[in-house]
Amino acid sequence: MVLQDADDPSRDGFGQDDVADPSRPSTSRNLDFSQFRQPIPCLPEFRAAHIRYNTEKSIRDTERTMGRSMTAEEVHAYASRMYNAQSTQASFTAFCLTIGIGRWLNTMKTNAYPFIDPKPEALNQNKFLFFTGRRARIARHSWRLTLYLLVARAFGVVAGAAIGTARARRSTANDPHLTQIDRELSEARRAAAEKRVQDWAGRIQRENEARGVHKPRERPSAPVAPSNGEDDMSPTASVDPWAQATTDSWDDQGHSTESQQASNSSPSQSRYDRTRVARGERTDDDMSSTGGLFQGETTHTQPTPGESAWDRLRRGVKPSPTQQPVPRIDNHRKDRKEGSSFGDDYTFAGPDRDKAQREFDERIERERQGKDFSDEKRW
Repeated sequence: MVLQDADDPSRDGFGQDDVADPSRPSTSRNLDFSQFRQPIPCLPEFRAAHIRYNTEKSIRDTERTMGRSMTAEEVHAYASRMYNAQSTQASFTAFCLTIGIGRWLNTMKTNAYPFIDPKPEALNQNKFLFFTGRRARIARHSWRLTLYLLVARAFGVVAGAAIGTARARRSTANDPHLTQIDRELSEARRAAAEKRVQDWAGRIQRENEARGVHKPRERPSAPVAPSNGEDDMSPTASVDPWAQATTDSWDDQGHSTESQQASNSSPSQSRYDRTRVARGERTDDDMSSTGGLFQGETTHTQPTPGESAWDRLRRGVKPSPTQQPVPRIDNHRKDRKEGSSFGDDYTFAGPDRDKAQREFDERIERERQGKDFSDEKRW
């Protein structure tokens, strides 16, 4: 049994050829990296082994992001682009390092640092930190060389990366394989970003539900009153109207029927202003035909004993000094077609206002029905 298991090639770890397995990622395929442009090994990160490792790792990450394996042509084009970018960056870095070393050699007499030029009288050539004599001079020049190399390397890496990226984009535009790879990478990254946002929103919602925090409901907006064509800027807008049937009930010729009242009345003629207040003075319309009085009446300033508030109101008697002035109803809506004087101004006495209003309403209702109507009491 043991010998049979030992002879079984399926249990041998070296029985399968991982390179020949088509299901393996494309990075396992043999690539001839020597055919690509080799960078100048001026720095450790520009060595051939390091660049090859970074290229293979980038290909694996790209395949994982796209969710598929790259073909041999795509792998070759992708690796060639990476090698070209690294070579460009290494070349600019080596050029900047050379300039930095040259600058260091030219400033050995003045002991200048990058972007700093010390004063000769303030510099002690034989002392640097805790070194003295010849060691101090060697330490100072070594420190200067290190600073120049660091600055030159930074400039070279930045310039090489910018120029290498521009060249890579140009090569990508000319290669259909690289164009397809970049398109799939962009779509995959966009989908991954949207998924992260959705996961984050779902996690926040679950946490809020666990804590009992719910999304605030939007308050319903106030209903907008439908426009009926009235002018809201008029002085009688938004004022409680009197009964529409009484606006054209009386005229100089006689009493009209209820059907004529309904046909002749309009909303603009049925609104009266109840908000204006008269404080202690009478403002009758002297320009009207009746001067604020009914036809056939005269003004009496003194009240008659036994008369009602309605009679005093019709005669226009002013309230007593002890009584408080009360609001007066101003009627600014007059019948311009019929020439009616209905709607003149009145001043009500405070204690008699409610009683006079009730009597006035009852009398209007009786006169509308023809129960208390005569030629002497026409308006």
